[in-house]
Formats: sequence, C-alpha cells, structure tokens
Amino acid sequence: MFFPLSVAPVPHSHILDLICGPNLPDAKYWERDNFGFIGYKNGHQLFLGGGTPFDFFGNGGYAPGSVFGGGATLFLDPADVWINGAPMEFGFPETMSFIFGSSVTLPTNGRDFTVPWQIGFSATGVSFATGQTIQLGGKGSGKRSLYFNPVTNLYYPGSFVQTPEPGTLGFLGTGILVLPLLEMEKAFFR
Repeated sequence: MFFPLSVAPVPHSHILDLICGPNLPDAKYWERDNFGFIGYKNGHQLFLGGGTPFDFFGNGGYAPGSVFGGGATLFLDPADVWINGAPMEFGFPETMSFIFGSSVTLPTNGRDFTVPWQIGFSATGVSFATGQTIQLGGKGSGKRSLYFNPVTNLYYPGSFVQTPEPGTLGFLGTGILVLPLLEMEKAFFR
C-alpha cells in the first residue's frame, strides 16, 4: 500500500506525512535520526520513525559535478500497526526497507538551481508475534532546490516542495467554481 507523502529536508519543518532531513524538529512520534512518517493503515494512524545513512541526507555538502540523490537503506524502529481491529507490533528489517529519491548530477557553474524531484520509501514489516508481513510505502513528486556556497565550494540541499496530486487540484478547482454559485443563491433567496 502506498501513501502520498511530503518531504522537508531542512530544520524547523512542519510535521507532514513524511519528514526526512538532516535535522528533524522534535516530535513525540519518533525518537531519533532523520526519517518520520505519519499516515493511515486500516483506519488507524500509523507512525514510523528511524533513519538513513548519514550521506543520504548528510548536511556536509556535495561537490560540484557529484551525484546527489539515489537510494539507501531505511532503518525503521518497530511500530504498532492495526490488523483485524487490534494493534500488532511490527519490526522492519533493514534488508527490506529502503528510501529512494531522484538522482541529479550537480552543476559545476557554482549557481543555485531547482530540479523536478521524486522521493519515496518502501518497507516490509514483520510481526514479532505471528511472523505476518505487511508492505508499506509512500512517494511524492515536486521540486528540490540546491544552493551553492562559494566559501565551502559545495552544494547544500534545500527544501522539497511537493506538487499537489491532480485529484487534489481538481477538488480545489471545483470548490472555487462553486463559491460564486452559492453567493448567487444567497442573493436570490433574500
């Protein structure tokens, strides 16, 4: 099952469906590292927390001409998932949990830039009690900015801005179109 997600790879981001980055804000739903997911499974909220290898969201900067992005192992903490009306604790083996993002070769011209970006995760959970497995995941598309620092001669990742799904845009557009009709109806019945 895949969930829509949002990613914020910078400090002080709001808690969204998925939060990744070198410095997460404090949150009660995860204990460490640089990955958090909030979603729904079987009608109940699902909270996942954990981390990636340092170099996936590392804040040490990236040299011009190097590749930024790609995939990595996702280290998830155990989590409760509701199955058949009851919570069940699942572990997520690191050999079955991954995070992935678009890859881009950084320019050598020393300029800031923004690129189309996709990011997601996939994890297989294994019940500690029964051995039952579940598949979880999420993905999102948008734009990612990278900023060049001439002092360090390195690029640093900026924020990811998710593009709303087409269905969301259609829903908003329909709502906006209906507003003038409601105003006309109010004026007619006064």
